[in-house]
Amino acid sequence: MMLVMSKAAQVHPYDPRHALVNPTEFYQGAFQNYPRPAVVGVVGRVIMALTRPEVSFHGGVSEAQYFSELDPAMPLLVTYTHRGEKRLHDAGAGAAAIFGVKSLKKRIEHTRVWAAAPYMTDSKTGVLIKSLGGVPVIRSRDYGKFGLTIVEDDLALPNTFTPEEKQAVTDALITESTEHLQIPGSILAAFPAGTKGGTELRDGVGQVMERLEYAAALPVALVSDSEETSNIPKNLRIAFGEPVPVESGLLSAQYMLSIGHNLDVAVISVGGQLATS
Repeated sequence: MMLVMSKAAQVHPYDPRHALVNPTEFYQGAFQNYPRPAVVGVVGRVIMALTRPEVSFHGGVSEAQYFSELDPAMPLLVTYTHRGEKRLHDAGAGAAAIFGVKSLKKRIEHTRVWAAAPYMTDSKTGVLIKSLGGVPVIRSRDYGKFGLTIVEDDLALPNTFTPEEKQAVTDALITESTEHLQIPGSILAAFPAGTKGGTELRDGVGQVMERLEYAAALPVALVSDSEETSNIPKNLRIAFGEPVPVESGLLSAQYMLSIGHNLDVAVISVGGQLATS
């Protein structure tokens, strides 16, 4: 690996270069981000005023009934659909799913959100996302956006990295996410599809669940009439699907199959259409 960082003061703290140099330090620091009460209060009011979501729960039960099946101290992985095509559509809808549900809103102090590195380093959105507990996720395609190139061998070429170094970054994210979910009542929120309008789920959440002994994933469908046209979700329907608990011996792929199925059921329950191949 040879990374050009001579102008270190100009390299954003969440630039992937830092993660490649020391993955563990990078993610230990990122998980120190937490939702700032003043920011949460303002953002919560704005989001709820803009989206006015209709929230439903698996089986047509009430919020109280849905969460009565879950220990209040149980760590939760809130896994959203990623149907919105516009940059901020799903971010706002996902926030509404937390702010609009009392059982989750009271856990905000210990909520962290996986957010794509380009959003975390953006001059307009980065500070806000960090203040809401954002943790940078570096997707494969993100490295190129920061001028980095993967090479099979460490040839000491400028701004290159190896597959092993890339894997070390992913491993550090999974490890620190698992550590966070040791906190009673904690939440890790994520969009497993990893990209706007995506339907194929990636297995990062499943990798975290493989390492946990006690937690559950909550599949959450975000459906609106403006998924393709607006950053503001119109007629937003939020459907909490059947929870997927951690079970001994299950593999990442099995967790993701269950989450994906339950997301599809939740989408259909509020009138959403499933993507066709």
